Amino acid sequence: MDKVDIVKEIFEDLKNNHKNLFHSVEKEVVDKEIEKLISKANSLNDEEFIYELSKIFALFKDAHTRVNFKFEPFENFFCYLNGKVYFKDERHNFLEVKTICNIEIENLIKMIEPILCYETEEWRDHLIENRLNNINSYKILGLIDKNTQKLDVELQNGEKLELNKFVCKTNYQPKPSYEYRFIGDILYLRYRRCCEDELKFCDFLEQIEKDLNANGIRKYVLDIRNNGGGNSEIINPFMRLIEKLSLKGVIIMNRGTFSSARFIPPRFKKAFNTPTIGQTTGGAIRSYGNCIVKEIEGINYSYSTKYFDFSNVYDYDGGTKPDYYLKQSIDDLRNGKDRELDFALELLKTDNEKD
Repeated sequence: MDKVDIVKEIFEDLKNNHKNLFHSVEKEVVDKEIEKLISKANSLNDEEFIYELSKIFALFKDAHTRVNFKFEPFENFFCYLNGKVYFKDERHNFLEVKTICNIEIENLIKMIEPILCYETEEWRDHLIENRLNNINSYKILGLIDKNTQKLDVELQNGEKLELNKFVCKTNYQPKPSYEYRFIGDILYLRYRRCCEDELKFCDFLEQIEKDLNANGIRKYVLDIRNNGGGNSEIINPFMRLIEKLSLKGVIIMNRGTFSSARFIPPRFKKAFNTPTIGQTTGGAIRSYGNCIVKEIEGINYSYSTKYFDFSNVYDYDGGTKPDYYLKQSIDDLRNGKDRELDFALELLKTDNEKD
């Protein structure tokens, strides 16, 4: 199958099976761009083809409808915060970046934005950071050759770096989807992914319940920062535990809270009036999801099959806004300070004193 046939098959699939493909863009606009791509598709190399294909997917303004390309991250990473890019070195210093591949950061961001699929500005910023940390992004942008495995970086202080270290996926052990510890008399539950681990979530909660009862603890912090989703129903047993033990808590969230994880704030708000802390979520209050993933001739893509709406809980559009907004600071990252968690613990402590 040549690239022209790939284009035709992919967009025919989207038009037939997406829940509402043209909710944010006119069909005529998309069809015109598809025809442009068809006219030149077979003359493009693989990286150029993915770039042009991604530009059309971005028109749909649906974060789940996208072209997925291989993620090969650096061992040390870039942080995108408040419009600036920082490089975290081995000593955990966050150093401001001037150029990558001899491209000024502002111009590099402009090159990345046309291929981003997002519904909120928060998710756009999250994706920018993600793309900056993927060697394949630079290949798709045409900044390095497809066989190159290094990047030239210049810092604002004039220092020049050559990055060629990547996370080894073969030996990589991901952190658990969920884990807990006690901070004083407060349960801290880190919920990284809406997925089941080898230790099933219900079994995990049994141990939590025993520890809560043994220590007489009735306060919790649920941390869903950078939880990119999965199965939205997995968290439900924790909600039942909250009701059973009359627990009081808070939720910490940020721009990386997305997809199924964005179900948590409205569900907890409606059931328990749980306050939220942090930044606005990347996942939108009204958005499409429940995506199907397919692959044609090595091109991996996905699209949405359902529409989700939490306007019965929130009376605004965009991502879910926290009750207590705390702006992220590069100085906090440099100093290893977790302001959101500190604030959450203090809020629960103050609530204890009121009780």
